[in-house]
Amino acid sequence: MESPSRTLARLAVAHAERVDQLNWAGPDASPEEVADGLTDAQTMAVLAELGRMRNLLEAELARYAGVAAVRSEPGGVEPLARRLGERSVAGAVGSATGASFRDASGWCAVGAALAVRRTLSGDVLPSQHPEVTRALAAGELGVEAGRLILDALAEMAPRLDVAQLQSRERFLVGEAPIVGVTGLRRLCRRLVDQVNPDGVLEREEDARVLNTARVLRRGEGRYRYIWDTDAEHHGIAQAATTPLTNPRRPGGSDGEDRDSEESYDDALADTRSPGQRLHDAIGDVFFAALKHAPGDVSGTAVTLLLTADHDAIVTGIGTATILGVEEPISAGAARRLACAAKILPAVMDGRSVPLDLGSANRLFSEAQRYALALRDGGCAWPGCGAPPSHCDAAHIAPWRDTRCTNLQNGILFCRFHHRRFDNDAWKIQCRDGIPFLIPPAHLDSTRTPRRCQQRALAPPG
Repeated sequence: MESPSRTLARLAVAHAERVDQLNWAGPDASPEEVADGLTDAQTMAVLAELGRMRNLLEAELARYAGVAAVRSEPGGVEPLARRLGERSVAGAVGSATGASFRDASGWCAVGAALAVRRTLSGDVLPSQHPEVTRALAAGELGVEAGRLILDALAEMAPRLDVAQLQSRERFLVGEAPIVGVTGLRRLCRRLVDQVNPDGVLEREEDARVLNTARVLRRGEGRYRYIWDTDAEHHGIAQAATTPLTNPRRPGGSDGEDRDSEESYDDALADTRSPGQRLHDAIGDVFFAALKHAPGDVSGTAVTLLLTADHDAIVTGIGTATILGVEEPISAGAARRLACAAKILPAVMDGRSVPLDLGSANRLFSEAQRYALALRDGGCAWPGCGAPPSHCDAAHIAPWRDTRCTNLQNGILFCRFHHRRFDNDAWKIQCRDGIPFLIPPAHLDSTRTPRRCQQRALAPPG
């Protein structure tokens, strides 16, 4: 069988000749110009060739890294890595090749697992994993895929005989080019769990021990939450946040999705990145938990306490403070937070003496929130799919001006769109009981009304 190095050399020559043939820009063209002139099909064909050459190169790297790994095993006269002044064989391989420690570790692991085995008399034994060895040497398999297969076979080996193990090796090697590395990882896990069902429980318990969360203050009003969790809690978190991170393109007045460019409305567009949407969704889940928390602390209902000057609350200009958080927030943010019953604003005078601890008639009652949920069905912003449980009951006209908290002056907005409504100076007009959003001039110079999304309207008359 042709060695991987010779196959790699042959493919490299063929690749260079192929690129020369495809070169439309002349002998003086740069490699970037040549690549830019290829058709889509030609580009993908070249990538496939390079992918196979990459696999062959990594197979050679793994082969020789495996030799270095075997010669660096403890118990020998003088391990190779130690002689080179390195703390590990991966460090030595990384230094020699310029590769990252992660890549070098992978080469060493695969190479050591496939290294030549000898009897006590020095005779060479057959490879333990002939299919993986063959696929790597042919460039059909990358080192990462090879490592996944070898790790899975090692986990299954104590519970299977040789024939069963070889059958699974052939299956995984055959599936690897089809399913890719991500699919192969799931496939390997599934096979291991079939052989050892109890291992799932053991793995879960091991993962729970590693569960942890930290909060770091980064300065300048920024905080970092670090949450390392297991599959169970990740599934719960994913189920809770996914519905809140899938924005729908705003369309017609009935709130249905619109895919055509003609119906796309820039003024209503959600311009957040996926990371920002996930952040806001997690915040919405926390906010909903706070609003519905049944517990108490030292006999007092679980409550987020805000402090702000009276003028800041009235005008919306200034700052407020959340008890226990050093960084201040804007007065506008405090007013939005005060829409929830479990958030209590403490209005202070100039001497920081409490003047008022909330106002009962400022908040929408539970019955009013149910009515708003039935009427609006969730966030009334066109194109938003946030459910009522993740919405604020917002005042259409500011409560400070009207002192009016009723269904005619109420509308459901998710926290993101509530913030947009306040900060971007949107207005609402009601026409025959139906609210329409009026955009600010900087978003739409015509200030054309957009009908709010309401999934359940009262019948006319």
